[in-house]
Amino acid sequence: MINRDLFILFILLFSLAAPFLALAAIPQDMTMAPEAKNFDLYFSEGPVVEATSRYPKALSRIAENVTVISAAEIEAANVHTLAELLNRVAGVFVSFNGHDFGSSATLLIHGDSSYHTHHTLVLLDGVKMNYNSSGAAETNSIPVGIIERIEVVKGPASSAWGSALGGVINIITREGGKPGQANHKVSMSYGKANSLDGRAETSGKAGKLGYYLHGTAIQSDGLRDNRYFENESFYGKFQYTLPRYQIQLTGGYNEPDFKLLDMAAKDLSFTNLSRDWFTTASFTGSLTTDLSLAVNASYFDRNFLQKSTVLGTGARGPAGDLFQDFDLREKSYGLESRLVKTTDQHTLALGFDYNRNKLEQRIIYGPFLQAIGQPAEAVASPAAEERWAAYLNDTANYGDLTIIPGLRYDGHSISDDFLSPSLGLVYRYRADTLFRASVARGFSAPFLSNIDGGGNLFSSTNPDLAPEKVWSYQLGAETTSLKLLRLKSAIFYHDLDGIWERNRNALNLNQIINSGTDQRYGYEIELETLPIHNLALTANLTSIYQETETLAGPDKDHLYNANIILSYDRPGYFRAELFGHYVWLLARESVDGSYSDFLWDLNISKEFTLKDGRRAKIYSKVHNLFNSTQYWSYLLPNPDRWLEVGFRVSF
Repeated sequence: MINRDLFILFILLFSLAAPFLALAAIPQDMTMAPEAKNFDLYFSEGPVVEATSRYPKALSRIAENVTVISAAEIEAANVHTLAELLNRVAGVFVSFNGHDFGSSATLLIHGDSSYHTHHTLVLLDGVKMNYNSSGAAETNSIPVGIIERIEVVKGPASSAWGSALGGVINIITREGGKPGQANHKVSMSYGKANSLDGRAETSGKAGKLGYYLHGTAIQSDGLRDNRYFENESFYGKFQYTLPRYQIQLTGGYNEPDFKLLDMAAKDLSFTNLSRDWFTTASFTGSLTTDLSLAVNASYFDRNFLQKSTVLGTGARGPAGDLFQDFDLREKSYGLESRLVKTTDQHTLALGFDYNRNKLEQRIIYGPFLQAIGQPAEAVASPAAEERWAAYLNDTANYGDLTIIPGLRYDGHSISDDFLSPSLGLVYRYRADTLFRASVARGFSAPFLSNIDGGGNLFSSTNPDLAPEKVWSYQLGAETTSLKLLRLKSAIFYHDLDGIWERNRNALNLNQIINSGTDQRYGYEIELETLPIHNLALTANLTSIYQETETLAGPDKDHLYNANIILSYDRPGYFRAELFGHYVWLLARESVDGSYSDFLWDLNISKEFTLKDGRRAKIYSKVHNLFNSTQYWSYLLPNPDRWLEVGFRVSF
């Protein structure tokens, strides 16, 4: 068997060498294709990223390790979930629960354990999508069609967002249309196992009022092991704009319903159902020519139900009997305000955040559990928390040097307060080359079910649980000085202390405690070529070494992933994309998994204009082209090769 490290290294070296080999074969008088959008993005002065300082600024003035997924990339990928998009990003590790159509997944930035999915903060229109009960974020409830771009901050972002030890995934939704012109789009895809994804949207502007409306209906019988998936969602955005201010209202509803897995050894089948509703109201305006104000209020309501039923293969009762229902209700209220002062050299942001979260839980027990002494129903005492914060950051420009200091203080009603400083430097060595450096202190605050008395039905709470802490150091560089090639690299060191660990208390119940340390260090390498004879290559590699010291003793491990995208785009003819993904997780996470090879998807599409002026696109996509295996647990194997076809019409 080929050594995995050598294989990944070979792929990386080949990816690095391929553009230069291609350049050598290009005639000297050949006219090159125009520069790709992403090449300009990382060196432009336009405001393109909000997640690092809470206001828009150019990537060329950002010290953090950031990746932006653009609207064009989202459109071209033809995916159905947020996790599929993030699976292409360097530094992001996505653990799919089956990699089925619409399957759930967990997100980890720069590795870590699947138990620490709460380290990654996921925001949609500024609304936190992470559960108050576990800190994790579900990715299959967010409709991909509403996303304009995704900003991925890799590394602690606590000086801007508070509890975001691992990083931030900031999802920005689409805007309204142009004045007097309505834009409509309809799309549909169909594949194996009646896997259907239908979307419709409209946008426009009537006078000063802009609007965007989107609806999605997705369903599948399950590509493997009858893992069905259904989701109906609606999203709306309204913007009232005057010369100096804008008022915006948004609202969304999602209802993902899916089968997680059958567990024959326990004679159980598990399904999840969630009903999510969120809304925001915001005001942004210019108080003076150099001072702006933003105020945003948000509300999020989630009802999550995990149902386990009897398979009928053992002694738990007849097939289909209820075994246990876990019913969870969460509500979150948020209010934030921000002042931004702009001068010739400085952009100062002063902000205040307030959140109130509520959690209710109950369990309904089926006949088998009632027969052995469980009650028909158990209800936990409602839990609640309040969080408040103040932050201040600056982007100071001194010619080719940018200095970005930041400081945030977080208060928490049920845990310790925390102070998060950060400092970043960006140096433009020349017009096509940047160097970045950053140091930041970050934390992850305890969530309700682990710390509030009565907030958890499955284990003992720990009122003394303290935040996890990290000091993080990163260096990065990127350049387009090489002809037709953009290179981006980063090295990082994350030093965590007080990490959470499961432990048995005196009553022999699971309890989360602060225990031990965790050091993670590694590197990312990304490359992107301009098209040569319509052919372009994008590739990235992330390699992470981890050293931990916990109750179980010291441990060392290595994990990595790699992505390769080879695309052929000939305008007026067709576009083809071959996407390959490889991952190796921590040994303790993948002890019963399988990672035989790259998982390859082939995506072919063609765009054309109809006689009435409408724009149309048809595409076909072959998933898992070579029938590879890639899953972290034998209980959740990925599907074999499958095909889908789709179309998209804009008018």
